[in-house]
Amino acid sequence: MITLRKVLILLIIALLLAGCDRYEPSAYGGEEITGSEVAALNLAMNDAYKARAFCEKVIKDFGDIAPFTKIIKSENNNIKALEKLFKEYDLEILTDDWSTKTPKFNSIEEACEAGRNVEIENIELYDMLFTIVEKEDMITTFKNLQGASRNNHLPAFETCLAGYQ
Repeated sequence: MITLRKVLILLIIALLLAGCDRYEPSAYGGEEITGSEVAALNLAMNDAYKARAFCEKVIKDFGDIAPFTKIIKSENNNIKALEKLFKEYDLEILTDDWSTKTPKFNSIEEACEAGRNVEIENIELYDMLFTIVEKEDMITTFKNLQGASRNNHLPAFETCLAGYQ
């Protein structure tokens, strides 16, 4: 089964193989940015929107429960950090359309397991993005976001899941 993530990865690979031309510096805040870097920013933002919508859905369905209430605040901060990069490179910020795409979970345990999987995918996404970006500000932001997933969110979801097993 082809997932959205696989499609996006294939898109990035296609962009890299096509030797994406650089955008005109005048059109993007005076600094050149590759098509691959634009794609990387879009993937990171889309992933942050997805994670936030996931937490919002769980809170809506089950109430204000940890770790979802804390992680949603972190996702909002992640989105702000990415928005800063979009503004720096004068790029249009993606529209968040994840509110209608998030599945309903039958239990908090199921939601915690899904959260763990979302964070594992997030960590893997950033590993891939590091291979296509060269700008230090992007690398630093991506490292910070990946670190939050690896060191805070993933352990929180694992603790959540352990509490229901």
